[in-house]
Amino acid sequence: MNRKFIFKFIFPIAVFCLIFINTICQNKNETVDEDMGDFTSEDISSEKFYEMIKTANPDYIIVDFRTENEYKSGYIENSINIDYYSENLKDILNALNKEKTYLIYCRSGNRSGKVLPIMKSLGFKTIYNMSGGIIDWNSKEFPLKK
Repeated sequence: MNRKFIFKFIFPIAVFCLIFINTICQNKNETVDEDMGDFTSEDISSEKFYEMIKTANPDYIIVDFRTENEYKSGYIENSINIDYYSENLKDILNALNKEKTYLIYCRSGNRSGKVLPIMKSLGFKTIYNMSGGIIDWNSKEFPLKK
């Protein structure tokens, strides 16, 4: 086959197939999300996280997904510590009340961001993840407990 034939006929067909497959996959993912029921998750700034905490809403559960040593170095008041690296992370999460609103964080937002799909699969309804984690929180000089 010569290059002209490939670029004129084969390449456009391949591009069309990729676009078609991508569209099918996106539609399938949307259907799966709809079947999961009501689920809300949002990455929020440390400022919004702090404002939400100040409302002292009894439906809010604050979870710190850092290690125990990281947690002891300074944590957000009223937070519970669940080590992201725990072997039984799913079991610990599954024991929590899934109807509450969860405000989650870690050191940088990476680990707590990875927990979102796990919590969704377990049936949690509402989760807010603090972007930038405790690093960003500290940069704003928001209060920490030790």
